[in-house]
Amino acid sequence: MKRMLMEKANHIYPPAGLKQKVLEEIMLVNKKGEMLAKVTVDTLNIDNPFDQIINSLKPGTGKAIYIVHDNPDKMISNQTNYEKEIWHEGIEELQEKIKPYVFKTPLDSELKASYVMYGFDSLTEIELAEMVEEAEYTGENVIVRDLKKSDRMVGAAFVYEKEGIEFELHILTTTKNRIHVPDINDHLIETILVGEKEGIYLSDGKQHQLIWVTDDNGNNIQYEVRAFEVSKMWVCAIADSLMEIQ
Repeated sequence: MKRMLMEKANHIYPPAGLKQKVLEEIMLVNKKGEMLAKVTVDTLNIDNPFDQIINSLKPGTGKAIYIVHDNPDKMISNQTNYEKEIWHEGIEELQEKIKPYVFKTPLDSELKASYVMYGFDSLTEIELAEMVEEAEYTGENVIVRDLKKSDRMVGAAFVYEKEGIEFELHILTTTKNRIHVPDINDHLIETILVGEKEGIYLSDGKQHQLIWVTDDNGNNIQYEVRAFEVSKMWVCAIADSLMEIQ
């Protein structure tokens, strides 16, 4: 498995000085070596100003964060918390809404609920420059701006039931993720194969997550299966069944 660090689109990442707390940075690539997704797994530090802001994000809110200390490249990070909104129509209508992205859903599980998620507009270059200027003339170490919620659908979340067990399937068109865990010692984090795709499996013994990305038709779609009190094999079987759908 390829496990690599990659700096891309620096404005979405925290300053270098804050990266010391990162537990794992895993890049998923396709057969050509091109990045499909990046997953960062870290812990929240209550004394860290960056983490304090992230921890305060309510569903449906986003922030642009500029921290001066130990940030020579003056990077500004966009941090968001997508809100799940109930989707009252069917899967086919959702497939139409989210085009050109195409996603797969389980054929052998009962759909219990559907939700959609909308993204956020990035700040303009002028607004980004104003954040840096404000820090310079006020001497403040942390400058924050609200991100405006957009009408661009970025994903969906489904609740399914199979064999009496409920699980969630998340579909995202954004493929950079930050997952917070309370303690690295309590989590298993490993790269595995989902079909022929690289995936990331995380578990604390109770919750199980499996993340992978497909790049069919030139559009990357991130899948994530979440379930409680099941086995790794059970979660992987759900993922494999999705990959087998034509």
